[in-house]
Amino acid sequence: FEHRMAGATEVLITGASRWAILHENRDTPEPPIDDLLARMEDVDLVLIEGFKSHSHQKMEIFRPDVGKPLLAVDDASIVAVATDVADLPELAGHDQALIGLDDVKAIADFIVGHTGLEAGARDGAA
Repeated sequence: FEHRMAGATEVLITGASRWAILHENRDTPEPPIDDLLARMEDVDLVLIEGFKSHSHQKMEIFRPDVGKPLLAVDDASIVAVATDVADLPELAGHDQALIGLDDVKAIADFIVGHTGLEAGARDGAA
């Protein structure tokens, strides 16, 4: 943190079992998500927060009490909606899955099923 605050553009954090590079954009625009994803190696799944306007498939987190509109109605790249309400009439006739926001297992099962991954298959943890 102090190196970044002192002006460092990149900071390397390293240890015996992991490392990470933090890059400050400062005066440069945020890189496109596809450029960032291209830098990742040997991953089966990437969970991304943000990038709502990107065309990648996504799950919308929707809480009506927040007062923001449901994006899934007009966005076909949203394949599921996790919400804290039992029904969303706005999604009638749409193909998006509706999942309880607090049902972590159902969310995980949807991701595994939708992506074609096998639950627990990585690192021999089947």
